[in-house]
Amino acid sequence: MLKALKNDRGVALILTLLIISVIVTLTLQFNASMRSEVHAAYNLRDGISLDYVAKSGFYGSLAIIKEDDPAYDCLLDDWELFREYAPFSATLFDEETSFDVSIQDLARRIPIHKLVDDQGQVNQNQRDLLTRFLNLDEFNLESDQVDDIVDAIIDWLDPDDNTTAFGGAEESYYQSLENPYSCRNSPMESIEELLLIKGISKELYEGSGGSPGIKDHLTIYGDGNININTADRLVLKALSEDINDEVFDDLDHYRRDANNQDDLKATYWIQNVVSGISFAAGTTIKSTHFEITTVGKKDRMEKRIKSIIERDGTGNIKVVSWKKS
Repeated sequence: MLKALKNDRGVALILTLLIISVIVTLTLQFNASMRSEVHAAYNLRDGISLDYVAKSGFYGSLAIIKEDDPAYDCLLDDWELFREYAPFSATLFDEETSFDVSIQDLARRIPIHKLVDDQGQVNQNQRDLLTRFLNLDEFNLESDQVDDIVDAIIDWLDPDDNTTAFGGAEESYYQSLENPYSCRNSPMESIEELLLIKGISKELYEGSGGSPGIKDHLTIYGDGNININTADRLVLKALSEDINDEVFDDLDHYRRDANNQDDLKATYWIQNVVSGISFAAGTTIKSTHFEITTVGKKDRMEKRIKSIIERDGTGNIKVVSWKKS
């Protein structure tokens, strides 16, 4: 009897230890689960909060653009300088929250959508402009590569199924790919479509190895004219054979000098710096479309809004594109 009792006590001890182990394991799992749910709740809360912070940056940008004179736009405008004041947004929010803002007028870029008109005819001035742009040394392309890319872009935009020259590409080419898709044969819906066009690699699109990407210099918005008050070095060099790096530096210094701001209200200001310049395509001193990128930030979390807005001649604004990430 004594031996049996000792065995029963041993079994009871083992069962007790097993029960305690199960309870501890379940407690730890429950604790981990609760911590995970708490973190998820905090992340959800912060995500919603940052969404509104990013929207604050957007609506602030919208107000600045609306107050701007739509008759002309330049690098001295408040909307261009707003990014410098964005870091002070931390004073508007709690817990080290802030937003970053970038505003760019899209008239500083080459209007690739104007390469083909509504009737499917090629705009030769725009073709020459795009060809000169892609032939710039910064992109490291051979002239025959450039011609093929321009032909392929034309085929992507025009409504017919006739291949432009030898380097073009229509439906038959895109359907023959390993992962086939259709040729657009109409205006692009986003600049990212360039990545689908024959000859345009990710490296050319985004930039690689110190070379710039073409995506930051092209646009599918605007009236087709380029704003010489805001266009960057590569676009101005493509716009005229008379503009090299030295001439660009002189022009850029002139248009950034506040003493010359009144001169920037007409395109002829450029003749005050370098006379006799001729342009490959239309130029302007005002912009109708702007790209606004705002980022709400807190610790390591970010919420980004990228939008395109259109402003008419009276200052009225409408949103034409809106993306959150």
